[in-house]
Amino acid sequence: MFAGTVLFGLIFYLNPYTRGFGVIVLTEIGSIWFTVLLVNRILDKRERKRRVAIDQRILTETLTIVASFFSIWKHIAWRYQTKSVVKNEKDFINLYPQLIDSCRLSDKFELVSTHHPESWNLFFHEITIRECFKNYCETLTAATELLINNFKIHMEPELLGALLEITESQFIREASSIYDSSETELVLNEFEKDTNRLDSYISGNVNILNKIFWLNSYCEHMISRISNYTDQSFQSYKLSEYFKDPKSYM
Repeated sequence: MFAGTVLFGLIFYLNPYTRGFGVIVLTEIGSIWFTVLLVNRILDKRERKRRVAIDQRILTETLTIVASFFSIWKHIAWRYQTKSVVKNEKDFINLYPQLIDSCRLSDKFELVSTHHPESWNLFFHEITIRECFKNYCETLTAATELLINNFKIHMEPELLGALLEITESQFIREASSIYDSSETELVLNEFEKDTNRLDSYISGNVNILNKIFWLNSYCEHMISRISNYTDQSFQSYKLSEYFKDPKSYM
């Protein structure tokens, strides 16, 4: 349509007898399209600001899910694997089976410390690790479901799919069975498994770890994108910062 109206104006402009009319047509066309482009730009800017605000909420809550997932493993490492060093994802994957193997559910954490962006609903003080897993699963599941319910229409399909997979994962089912299934204990007793050992409930499948690592990478991508439109700073979750010697926090 734009090309047609310009061509129409040029035809009149190139004719010496209608040049004046052609100038008027081209001027009007130019002003109309300039106005359209200006209005579109203003609307795009407003939409971008609105989208950035939504992305900031999604990013903040996704970072909380990532940090909250690792929180109990951080405490288990402090309790049983005091000499372990976790600097990256590979280190944690290697340590993960040892954390599961060493944990005893009737024990309590000797040191408890949660840090932003971990959920403040996590509560590990003066309760058994079995009870800690109850609070942990409920907090992690609630945070994930809340994020999905509040922002699913604004999420990219990959993020929504990853969050749904976490809520339906084998890990969540296994961790929930630690405190929420008398049938599980009957089966464990039948097979002479120790119901006080974490490895009687959690298999050590690393699929959940890969999904959480992917979420953290997605957060890094979001941080890079958001930084183009806002001065607010965000940091991705870094295992090396949260798994380091807890005495450094004191």
